[in-house]
Amino acid sequence: MDDELYWNCDVEKCEYWDLDVEFATSTEIAESRTEVCDECGFGSVYSAIWQDGQIRGWDINDQNWIRVGIQSVALKTINNPIDPISDILKEIESNIEVVDDPHFIRCLGITQDSKTNNYMIVMEYATSGSLRAYMNANNMDADEKGRILWSISKGLYNLHEKNLIHQDFHPGNLLLINGFLSISDFGLCKQENQKSTTEKIFGVLPYVAPEVLCGEEYTKASDVYSFSIVAWELITGYPPYHNIPHDSGLALQICRGKRPKIPSNVPKIMARLIEECWDADPKKRPTSKQLFTIINKWLMSSAFDKFILPTSILPSYKLHSKAIYTSRAFNSTGSKPSNASTFRTMYSKGNNLFNIIIYLIQYNTNL
Repeated sequence: MDDELYWNCDVEKCEYWDLDVEFATSTEIAESRTEVCDECGFGSVYSAIWQDGQIRGWDINDQNWIRVGIQSVALKTINNPIDPISDILKEIESNIEVVDDPHFIRCLGITQDSKTNNYMIVMEYATSGSLRAYMNANNMDADEKGRILWSISKGLYNLHEKNLIHQDFHPGNLLLINGFLSISDFGLCKQENQKSTTEKIFGVLPYVAPEVLCGEEYTKASDVYSFSIVAWELITGYPPYHNIPHDSGLALQICRGKRPKIPSNVPKIMARLIEECWDADPKKRPTSKQLFTIINKWLMSSAFDKFILPTSILPSYKLHSKAIYTSRAFNSTGSKPSNASTFRTMYSKGNNLFNIIIYLIQYNTNL
């Protein structure tokens, strides 16, 4: 590999040195790697050591880069035998849009496998792994759940403020670094006004919005639906639909209104917010801005102490052999999304969900 090859980034125009994306040769990245992700449908993720570490600045006296030193990183490969470079560049481009935001896993650069010559994305290493792995290994109290809900909603709001849609929002792509949650994997991320180039649907079935399953375009509201399933999972501790096959039958049921059952001990404010987020009609869901505002005000109010989130005891469950929690491609159901006949709407026609919930939080009123 030519050591003179560097990622095309004009560092003199960067506001901060640590926003640079660079090329690291294979000799700078330790050859011994350990696969750390079994939830990646379109690639593999490995942990590795970057001998010199990322750039932190420029030494004027020595006329050389200042680096952080030995650094743990994650390496992501792309499983696209036709055009892997295009996929890598697309993901890096989306990552650069949010590179200055701590709510997202940072892309540090690209490198090349010396054995296969495949290019890999160099990313921050998530010390505590995915949210799903963390939930499987830790009892979480109400405060911790509240902090994670806040981080997820804040990250999603920030992403949408950049006019980006994630399209693959699930706990496998929500990673923890020293207790702080960050959103990762921008492989399917797109601009809001960008149309899909394929009729195929991509994602993890339980988190895919019904309108997407029915063949409609992915929107910001589809990400909000995914948030509701993640929130349900965080509160209950169980993966959605863990005991049934994730097949075309489940996709059709979701389009017809099937949703996970919300336990009775979940605070009513949270339960009803989740219900609004998974409404079959995308136009009736709150925006990510409203979602974050509601959760932020709730956690900062005395209402959070009153309506405490249930503490998780490590759940015991057995996954169905066909319950699949990796991103994959599948076909549209061809049906029209609808709510179940038992679906309970939060508010009557003419009222605004956002204003109602804010009012109830402010006045500490039980729903």
